[in-house]
This record gives sequence, C-alpha cells and structure tokens, in this order.
Amino acid sequence: SSSSSSSSFSTLGGTTKSFRSTCRGGPTAAPPVVACRPFFHQQRRSVRASAIAPRDQEGAEAGSMLDDAPAGAAKPKTMRRTKTLYLIRHGRTEMNDHLAKNDWSKKGFVDPGLYDTRLTELGIRQATALGPLTARLDPQPQVLIASPLSRALMTAELAFEGYEGPREVCVLARERIFHASDVGRHPADIAVDFPAWGEALDTLHSAHGPVWWHTGEWVDDVDHPRVVCVEPVAAFEERMHALKEWIAGRDEEVIAIVAHWGVWFSLTGREFENCELVTFDYEQLRVGSGKMF
Repeated sequence: SSSSSSSSFSTLGGTTKSFRSTCRGGPTAAPPVVACRPFFHQQRRSVRASAIAPRDQEGAEAGSMLDDAPAGAAKPKTMRRTKTLYLIRHGRTEMNDHLAKNDWSKKGFVDPGLYDTRLTELGIRQATALGPLTARLDPQPQVLIASPLSRALMTAELAFEGYEGPREVCVLARERIFHASDVGRHPADIAVDFPAWGEALDTLHSAHGPVWWHTGEWVDDVDHPRVVCVEPVAAFEERMHALKEWIAGRDEEVIAIVAHWGVWFSLTGREFENCELVTFDYEQLRVGSGKMF
C-alpha cells in the first residue's frame, strides 16, 4: 500500500468549524488566532479513503470506467493509472478574520464588502511556510492550478515559489458565492497583481469574459458584476461535477490545485484548514461528500 502526506496550519487552542443553515452553507472562520504552527503526519492512503468515502457510492468513478464499457467496446485511449492530487486550501484572509468576530448565521449580519478578499499577514506566513513541504513533494506536480480568486493565486505563488512547471487558472475551482469576498475581479486587474499568471488569466478572459463568477439573475450583465448572489447548491455541485471531469480529462498524472473550503468540502468531505495540503487519489473525489444547504 502507498502512503500520503498532509500538512496544515492550525490555531493554537482552536479548531476550524463550519456553519450550515437551511438556506445556505459555508465555513465560519476559526477562532481568533493566537499563533500558527505547521504540523506534518503520515497516513495510509487506504485509511484516509475509508474515512472520507460516502456510504452510498454515487455512480462510476474514473478508475472504473473501463469495467462499465459495453462488451466488445474499445477501451478509451485516455484512460490511465490514477491521478495523484495535491489539494490545498488558501491561507488566512481578511474575511476569515471578520467572520471570526461576526457570526454570519445571526440576524443582522452585514457583509463587510471585502470583494475578492486578500490574505492577511498570517495568511502570507502560512503560505510561505508551506513552501518547504511543496518543494519536497514526491512526485512533484506536473502542473500547478489555482482558482482565479486572489487568495488562491497568492497562496499558490508563495507556497510554490520557485516552481518552474506550467501554471493554469481554473474557473471551476472558484469558491461558492457566500459573500462579497467570493466575488472576483476583471482578469486584467488580477493580472496586474499576479503577472506570472498573466497568460492563464488572458485565457480565462477569452473563455469567460470579464465576469466569470456566479451572478444569479444578473448573469451576463456586466453593469452589475458586484451583486452578491448566493450560489445555489445545485448550481455549485453541478460545477463540482464539471471540475471532476476537467481534472479527469487532463494529461498530467500529478496535479497540485489551490482552491477553497467549499470546493474541497464538497469533493472530499474534509474541512480543510487554511493552507492545509492533503494528497488524494482522483478516485477518492465524490461530489457531495460534504453536504451543503
């Protein structure tokens, strides 16, 4: 059996929790941070798989596609051994800090309007401290992928400093819209802050235009791109299915992806802490492993 490694940053004396209401779901921030520390542990992949796998098996996964093919059918040329995925959540953000002091499940909560929220000083330290671990990943990722939100791009930049492989931005890996902090920016504006991702952001702009996040009834209305419209669970999970298919269709067998709490919660059932890195096999990803409302 093979083993997988994970690293994360935790608050001293606190744990990350989540909030789920009848109308929408998402993460509350961890309790106020006193300090952070990296910790590493080894765990058998088979143990982790049994811990996160849902009890009801939903559909055929990529690893079993050949078995489901009709008798005598040609085997798809794209099928290959399982993909190794390094899944990472972004570092601590301004919005995480705000939610640590303001419970958004309470009546009267006011969204502070922290559009495309940025990493705090702690978040920057967390992402930088992740660098030595990513440098020792074996095998090394063949591609580095990030959500187009600034907190994910900054985390990818710092955690993979010195990485010389290809970089891509994946719009499917963006966070579910909960607050203004999950609303993005024009790709050209993001590229000013992250020039190393300029080509990937140009591709994003060409494919999706200036407004690439969920806008609900305002879809395709560039005059109202900053309207915060909570993304319905059905729409979000449909996007997670598309993300899985996108990953499955890639040529690389070892992929690093920097994304968000909601994305990894849906696909793994695990509540990732800020700057936590966990290794998964592709076959372990199941949409809806973590239930949102």
